[in-house]
Amino acid sequence: MSIDSSNHSESGHAESRHSDPTKKRRRRRRSSRSNKKSFDIKPSRALFALAGIALLFQASQTSLALIKAGALNSQTNQYLEYWQGKEKKDPQGFQPKPHDYEVALKGAERALETLPDSPEQWVLKARVLEWGQRYNLEPKVDDLQQSPLLTSWETAIQLRPAWPYAWADYAMDRAQYSLIDDKFTAALMRANELGPWELRVQQLSATLGLHYKGFLAPELQHTLDASLQRYEKLDPRAAKKLIEQYTK
Repeated sequence: MSIDSSNHSESGHAESRHSDPTKKRRRRRRSSRSNKKSFDIKPSRALFALAGIALLFQASQTSLALIKAGALNSQTNQYLEYWQGKEKKDPQGFQPKPHDYEVALKGAERALETLPDSPEQWVLKARVLEWGQRYNLEPKVDDLQQSPLLTSWETAIQLRPAWPYAWADYAMDRAQYSLIDDKFTAALMRANELGPWELRVQQLSATLGLHYKGFLAPELQHTLDASLQRYEKLDPRAAKKLIEQYTK
């Protein structure tokens, strides 16, 4: 028996013309689900884009702040280097000009406004204020504990407590105000714990140990004497000169 191919073909065309309506409904549902998925994805992409824009904006603002602070710091450091050189050449006759001091301090303060959480900026301000304290360019304060110089060091230490030289300089500046107290002792002990081989720590510790010898607590005096011994090994000539200043 032969199969009539023509009849089979016609029936196939008829079926294609009259497709099952349930299939259409399924296609519509799938299309609807697909549209929903694409709609759901768009907001998340928008959020990622906004987050990226925010990060780029923050990065650009940080870069601008660093550039501005860098320019201000360059000017301030030029004053510090100039004063140091002049003082070294003429320690008796040198005196920073009040106007120059105001400009240098203003530069340090403006840089701090740009980067208020930078310990380096607080250290730089303290360096400028040391010159003001040394040459009476800073106004007198009733409470020395609240002097701008000491509070600048304290802020720098809070932001970066692992810097040994900051502790040592803080102790030295407390001594400049004759504040030989618990904070002075704690600062020197901490400096020698964190950086016993730091040259700056050795210089200041040796100086203070010799200057206040006989007036300090035994534990602190022992720590400072040990620092002087390390200083003698690291820089014998400078250490010998320092010892001679206090033994003549």
